[in-house]
Amino acid sequence: MIRLKMVPIILASAVLCQLSFESNAQIIKQEAINPDDLANQHPAVYYVYAQSLMDSGKKDDAAFWFYTGQLRYRVHLKCKKSKKINTTNGLPFKAQITGFGGPIDSALFDALSYTTGQEINEWAFGDAVKLAQTVDKALLWDEENKNGYTKKKKCNNERKDVRVGLKKLQNHLIENNEEIKKTRTKNGLINR
Repeated sequence: MIRLKMVPIILASAVLCQLSFESNAQIIKQEAINPDDLANQHPAVYYVYAQSLMDSGKKDDAAFWFYTGQLRYRVHLKCKKSKKINTTNGLPFKAQITGFGGPIDSALFDALSYTTGQEINEWAFGDAVKLAQTVDKALLWDEENKNGYTKKKKCNNERKDVRVGLKKLQNHLIENNEEIKKTRTKNGLINR
């Protein structure tokens, strides 16, 4: 499990290093992150940061940054698919093929969502009401902070669609709280 969990983090780190995103590595290492710094980063950085928080026992913070990252990453991918943003993000051709803005974006999203998401969601769904509040905080943070990587104005419709999806998740968590608890208990998972 540990080895599989590390694959997307190693992949993300390799991409970050390859493209000389030295500031990203500094942000990830910081004990307390400044939201203004994170707001300008590729959405993969949110996932890596969430995993580092999870590993250090800061599970509520990890869930918040995971869902904030998921929101930002989904908007980025959806907007890129609609071709409203420059998928190269001004990067040289080599980066287009192997790095952010190239085909690796979707694969990295899937890998990070599966590994980091599995661990964080297994914990977070232990209190569905609290998770709904966390999703609300992520939506609020996204609203109040600029997105220096995928511009909000250029991707407004895509952003609205993703936000609606998270609102639906939030409503599902609240409406099905008892059923979620029963299912988790049946599957041997802890409810908080």
